[in-house]
Amino acid sequence: MHEWEMQLEDYQIEHQWTDEKLTYIKLICNSEQLKSGKDKMDENAWEALLSEKYPQISFESNSISYSSNSQIVASGKLKIANSEKEVKIIGQLEESESLFTLKGSHPIQMEEYGIEAPTAMFGMMKVDPKVVLEFELQFTP
Repeated sequence: MHEWEMQLEDYQIEHQWTDEKLTYIKLICNSEQLKSGKDKMDENAWEALLSEKYPQISFESNSISYSSNSQIVASGKLKIANSEKEVKIIGQLEESESLFTLKGSHPIQMEEYGIEAPTAMFGMMKVDPKVVLEFELQFTP
């Protein structure tokens, strides 16, 4: 199995706060903004994500709960390609002065979203179908 990382730096985000608590989050990105720095690998990933037909990837929370150690659980819909799944994304919310940072990760199986793992080297090398979405978002309430 071949592994590689892709970065996302260009996205749209909406968020709402109540009493200094994050109560809503919505993130939207164009799948072709996911980049590894290797053009051919990026093209294979975009093809697997069906980016021409379904260019956006999104997550929209329908509830956010807090635990005592600043951990949050954002329940909502993750949409990739033409599939939408209810997920629970766990993150750590940290405050520094007037800036909040939300960090975390969420594993997904590509086939759950109707995505076939891309291949490399003319189909001889398959990519691990498990993907880990890691995030670090900064907010001001």
